Amino acid sequence: YRESDGTILVCRFGDFAAQVRKQLEACEFDDNVEFPASLDEEKRCVVAMIAEEMGFWTCIEHNIVLNCPQIIAVRPGEFASTVWNQLEELPPGNWCSFSVQRPVQSR
Repeated sequence: YRESDGTILVCRFGDFAAQVRKQLEACEFDDNVEFPASLDEEKRCVVAMIAEEMGFWTCIEHNIVLNCPQIIAVRPGEFASTVWNQLEELPPGNWCSFSVQRPVQSR
């Protein structure tokens, strides 16, 4: 973890890191895991590093209720990869749309 001033913070989050890895392993493709907004910056960094190592995309969103940042890890699947590839090929100023079809649940 590198601070903006160039210092490196080293932390030992053994149990926390194992718990994060377990949560991420249980996540299905094209789904996400929202981590508690109560995580401090160091723990959000641990989540981001583990998620990236496991092939997840991460983003930090502002939790309006708690007025603090919250990290979300997304496990891209076929649909997300298709969208990403098409967006990368899209020339500046152009746009495209995607049809999202969810499977119908049987009763």
